[in-house]
Amino acid sequence: MKLSTVLIMIGCVNKGLSEVFYRIGLRVGTRPRWFIFGSILVSLFCGTGLFWGTYENNLEHLYTNKHGPYDLERRNMEAYFPASTKGRFDPSRLLRIGRFARLVMIGVNYMVN
Repeated sequence: MKLSTVLIMIGCVNKGLSEVFYRIGLRVGTRPRWFIFGSILVSLFCGTGLFWGTYENNLEHLYTNKHGPYDLERRNMEAYFPASTKGRFDPSRLLRIGRFARLVMIGVNYMVN
């Protein structure tokens, strides 16, 4: 294609889009209450979906197959290298992501040097 034909095609698209947005702007400008009220209604309607949604915290469920090769590998790792939560516990060595907490306690008379 020649450059001139491409520029003509772009000009046609530009004119068409300008006309469409001009008409939309006229409609919004003549009836702003309807568009504001309609936008609020659509937002409220879409916001109700947040009440029905569920939050999935299990990463294994989200990112792995139900009966994929990862299950067999994890069972083998748990059998050969059991994770001990006593003593020197390192959360990065856990094979199953669960809930745990760390608690840092500082005495009242703790002095920082």
